[in-house]
Amino acid sequence: MNEQFYDLPQEKQMRIINAGLEVFSKNDYKHAVTDEIARKAGISKGLLFYYFHNKKSLYLYLFDYCAKLIMNQVMGSDGEADAEACSKHDFTGVF
Repeated sequence: MNEQFYDLPQEKQMRIINAGLEVFSKNDYKHAVTDEIARKAGISKGLLFYYFHNKKSLYLYLFDYCAKLIMNQVMGSDGEADAEACSKHDFTGVF
């Protein structure tokens, strides 16, 4: 992934993230179309590939993004997991 993605305004980052999540959630990896992701995000396909060099890079970024969201929900406010929490390694091992 191109680090300049993080320089984008938060709203634009979220448009790209949400578009990717929507398309990948409705299709398996093979059938998820980057043209559709770019269209839903309101950007060109070229710009999508500027930020994420290929479909796999975007997919892996979104996977990590979701894993972090889930882990943040599992962790308590003090940063320690509760008794039922699993490690990120355990979580990603399921996939």
